[in-house]
Amino acid sequence: MKKIKSIEDVVAYRLCIGCGACKSVLRNDSIQLVNYPSIGLRPIIKKPLTSEENELTLAVCPGIKVVARLNKLESRDQQKNNSVAGRFESIWIGHASEPEVRYRGSSGGVLTALSLYCLEKKGFDYIAHTKMNQKQPWMNKSTLSASRNDILKACGSRYSPSSPCDILNDIISKDGSFVFVGKPCDIAAVRMFSAREPELEKKIGMILTFFCAGTPSSAAVENLGKGFVGDKFKEISELHFRGNGWPGSFRMRIGNGKEIKYLSYEESWSQLQRSRSLRCHLCADGMGDLADIACGDAWHLYENDNNPGLSIIIARTERGRELIEAAQKDGYVTIKPVDKSAISAAQGKKNGIVNRRRAVWGRLAVFSIMGIPRTRYIGFPLFKAWLGLSILSKIKSIVGTLRRILHKKLFIPQEMSEEGYYQKNSNDTKKTISFLIPGRSRSGGVRVTVEMAEKLRERGHSVRILYPRSRLFSSSWFREVKSNLVSLVLRLEQRDWTADYSGTVSGYKKINKFSFKKDEVVIAVGTSAIGELVKIERNNIYKVRYCHGFSEHKQEEMKQNWGLRIPTVSVSPLLNERIYSISGENPIAVVPNGIKENQYFVEKDVKKNGIGFLFNTNRKKAPEDAKELAKEINKKFPGIPIYSFGVNHRPKEFPNKVEYRQMPSIEDARHIYNKALIWLVVSKSEGFCLPILEAMACGAAVISTDHDTVRGIINPDVNGVLVKIGDIKGFLDAIEKLLNNDELRSRLVKNGFETVREFTWDKSADAMERMLDSFK
Repeated sequence: MKKIKSIEDVVAYRLCIGCGACKSVLRNDSIQLVNYPSIGLRPIIKKPLTSEENELTLAVCPGIKVVARLNKLESRDQQKNNSVAGRFESIWIGHASEPEVRYRGSSGGVLTALSLYCLEKKGFDYIAHTKMNQKQPWMNKSTLSASRNDILKACGSRYSPSSPCDILNDIISKDGSFVFVGKPCDIAAVRMFSAREPELEKKIGMILTFFCAGTPSSAAVENLGKGFVGDKFKEISELHFRGNGWPGSFRMRIGNGKEIKYLSYEESWSQLQRSRSLRCHLCADGMGDLADIACGDAWHLYENDNNPGLSIIIARTERGRELIEAAQKDGYVTIKPVDKSAISAAQGKKNGIVNRRRAVWGRLAVFSIMGIPRTRYIGFPLFKAWLGLSILSKIKSIVGTLRRILHKKLFIPQEMSEEGYYQKNSNDTKKTISFLIPGRSRSGGVRVTVEMAEKLRERGHSVRILYPRSRLFSSSWFREVKSNLVSLVLRLEQRDWTADYSGTVSGYKKINKFSFKKDEVVIAVGTSAIGELVKIERNNIYKVRYCHGFSEHKQEEMKQNWGLRIPTVSVSPLLNERIYSISGENPIAVVPNGIKENQYFVEKDVKKNGIGFLFNTNRKKAPEDAKELAKEINKKFPGIPIYSFGVNHRPKEFPNKVEYRQMPSIEDARHIYNKALIWLVVSKSEGFCLPILEAMACGAAVISTDHDTVRGIINPDVNGVLVKIGDIKGFLDAIEKLLNNDELRSRLVKNGFETVREFTWDKSADAMERMLDSFK
């Protein structure tokens, strides 16, 4: 069986649960957690890890192993050890004593009541837990709460990705004592982290968990919500999965409106649970063996009779038992002792947690026989639990697991990166590819398409570029003639990026006049090209959209063409939400643009002394802001040169001192970038914003508006500065700060060089090839 050697391997073999422990244990920014809507939170390696760092991340990863003995059980009584229930000190049925807490909680409010008791009576300072993300209410946020109000606001189940271990460093660095609340797999990570970090072990005085059947993806939650409110989903201010009664309901609030119940818990969970990850299906620790206290629904007592909630409560350690008994004495919980058979009665449904625990040994055995890495459960009596299944159930479990492995190709590792989620494929078959572009021009979308086509062609693929030819004497024909004449007279750089392509570039009047080979991948670039793509009548080709952003004109055409159910590739993960809101589907891959190091670099003997920016009359490029900013820079910094270039004529509003170049060559653009100490990006919206990387590569410190996709490149105050869209004063203040702080500016430039190295055309072509390999 292949050995897991890195966090990338954990992700590749689908064993990651997105807890965030690997990020926290390094105590630096080498790892970033990224939410992939259809999958969950996953770590991305931003900087190469040393061998010591790699070992640290693996040592705390619950995707590799879960060690039952790490909860330091005091009891050796075999009567308190069960193959299904796990080890325990005591078991009760109970609920929160306070009616409001019981009602607002998911199954009687026990964990909420215990959290309040720890804060109010036991001297704990903070509760580390998960709450609703206010900006994206269908998502979660890790937090430290220190008040009753904060705890009550966050009560209730959260059936979407969470990473509570990403705040473990906050716990270590903060004074006080803590209660940690998380999923069973999060608890496993905390136990392994604490074993290596005495300070964490010292500060976390109580660990609480809940019975967990798995975590749905955020895409599943969005799909469920949008099925009721459509485009208004992006306006929701609250989303709750349970609570306000037992078992509660799926409910949302739009803006400041009334909270509306949409589905019962049973109906919503039946849809959400389909998106659970492989690691969740192979989990043997759904009842939180490593916690001090674990709680779950007492389903065997549920009768739909307005009972506000009951839970099975398991004290797994002595300190857990002592806390529950003290909470009962002080009136926080109401409990009644039961024996371990109550667990099977409460959670023993056909697809429940108990039966999953019984079946998991067989599932894991199939993975081992197939040589596929899987989580190791050390100290769990899984084989004994497996023996409790009937022969027929054992056969179904094994056959079903084998069928799932073969059908979903789980023996093939998958890659997770900022470019997307892909399946590795050793098939080196070259593809036949056609890029449909809206026309021959010097637009950014055409330029990067040409670069991608060239790179794929270099790798042996058969690649051509197709464009609609203007009809003679049509309006588009006259525009092309005018453009060519102006370029000739003014000696401007040729307008057509396709002239740089070494392969085939062909125009057409009717797209179906072209022949397309069987299994050819036809990729449409931009809104109008999608319209041409759908006209192709061949059924044995693969049609793909290539999204570089969205135009603000022809809104109806844009919504119509991007609303089609056609596989989409985007250039930035931050475009994915917009794509999903229009089409209802997530992109199949993210393929970021790249930059050529032989085109953009620091030129020797060029004096950096000015401030530069691009100018474009497109509304989303904020031309009026660019004009105003040029005037204000001239006033506030009269001794500093201003440089600019763009595809349009020089604006008459520019101050005389602005050195402007229309449609420069790449060499001239590089020279302009090199003369800038600081480069400004004023856009309201971008698809990818390649000029940020170009400026960084040429040694400029970048200040940009905080628009839709820029955060895919700029990490604020690390490799650039972000200001609000349209905030002229914010730009001026940032410029002044950088001009007066050489150390800060130098740090931004240095980190900018590091960023540029992450965006190469080789990496982009790798990502595109992985996408192409998915079409067979």
